[in-house]
Amino acid sequence: MRRPTGRPVLDKCGRRRRPKPGAGGGVVRGTRLAARCPRGVPEWGMCSGPHRWAVPLVLAAVVGACAQGPSIRWTQVPAGTAKDLSSIWCTPAGDVYAIDRDGDAHDLQGHAGRLPWDRGSAIASAGGRQYQVVAGRLQLSTDGGQTWQPMPQAKPTDSVPYGRSRLARVVVGGTGTSVYALGRYVAVSGSLESDFAFLLRSDDNGLSWRAVWSGPDMGPMGGGHRRGPDVGSALAVLPDATVVLAAEADGSVLISTDRGQTFTPRRTPATAPIADLWVSPAGVLYGVGRHGQVVVSSNGGRTFSAAPSGAEADLTAVTGCGTDVWVVGARGTVLRHQIASPAQ
Repeated sequence: MRRPTGRPVLDKCGRRRRPKPGAGGGVVRGTRLAARCPRGVPEWGMCSGPHRWAVPLVLAAVVGACAQGPSIRWTQVPAGTAKDLSSIWCTPAGDVYAIDRDGDAHDLQGHAGRLPWDRGSAIASAGGRQYQVVAGRLQLSTDGGQTWQPMPQAKPTDSVPYGRSRLARVVVGGTGTSVYALGRYVAVSGSLESDFAFLLRSDDNGLSWRAVWSGPDMGPMGGGHRRGPDVGSALAVLPDATVVLAAEADGSVLISTDRGQTFTPRRTPATAPIADLWVSPAGVLYGVGRHGQVVVSSNGGRTFSAAPSGAEADLTAVTGCGTDVWVVGARGTVLRHQIASPAQ
């Protein structure tokens, strides 16, 4: 049977089927379905990237979730502890420490100790200045993390006297003088009134800050002002100043191409919320989350691919150190991927 030629015929992976010669020298569109889709690509048209045009309109909402990315192989590294690990740090000397929820640092050879600074978020560094979040407040160090001073000016500008704000993450991105801080603001007056995420940006190495974005108000008084998905605590900024947040309710991300002022949701292959994001110097974006899930984007967050870790534990943090990408998670889980080329 000859098929109409006005519309491409797709296989179960959403790709155009290869035409095969038909009787009389004609072309019959359609071959047998592929036995299996490429790794990380669900069946029935959920591919993206170069095949995005071939996805039926009914599946447009999931376009961009399953592009093929760089080949990644994870190696499990003994942490010397069964504690849940909450963050991982790379020191200026190139030492890598996994930090558990009690604040103890494990050097991945089984030793435990205290870092020379208070436990906080992963440290963001640029121009000889280090930033971290401790107990919801931003701190600055100019001596390699030996001493820290508070930065009380980093807070939302539209707050009210009876509310409180807590920062969760700080990163350096874009020009190197721009610093971004993600936090949450809660206003309480008898009952919870407002509860929303906010993003701050400093363009002068943290000397001054301004609020550039706020998420939907999830408090009872903000029920009529919800504006899109709420976000968690993950934050990343690509070299081109693209800002990435992770949705709180599912495995999608929010992408901003105007330095954090507006965001567009983007699907990923993750089936649960992404706990942490990290960008390599080459601009490759990594995201980690529950049940050992890892997703990767090598095109600025336009499309994502799954990078199976082989772990079953929930993953909580990801960072890079030298030529390695490190991931930590629950029950002492530590994973390492050696970067094979600058593109990864």
